[in-house]
Amino acid sequence: MRHGRDAQTIHQLFTYHDQIYRTVEEIPGGIRAVTESDNPEVAALIQSHVSQMYDRIAARQSIPMMGMSSTLSTMAQSENQYERQLRLTSKGIEVIETSDHPEMVAVIREHAQEVTQFAEQGMPAMMNGRMR
Repeated sequence: MRHGRDAQTIHQLFTYHDQIYRTVEEIPGGIRAVTESDNPEVAALIQSHVSQMYDRIAARQSIPMMGMSSTLSTMAQSENQYERQLRLTSKGIEVIETSDHPEMVAVIREHAQEVTQFAEQGMPAMMNGRMR
């Protein structure tokens, strides 16, 4: 049941992608990303989604719609190779992901680009499947 609820949250975020803004900064060993919305309901969806995905990665649970990302599988399977920090903001969430492994840093940065495309394009980005 939770898997379906998580997938529903993802679909809602795609629907409201035009109300989401995102900045990604490359930092030593990874990224700092801030994803927010001026719409409180969309901000709550962002916060919920990121928290749910981090919980799933930590618990080694399946992730809904994993096939839409070329990096998510690697991130989920390599959860002990990178640090994840999240901080709720008043309009969304700040995420910092870093690693000491150069290959993992590349995956983290590529995933950040994928998520940015999802936020910018919405459903069309999802329909493209594995993006490169």
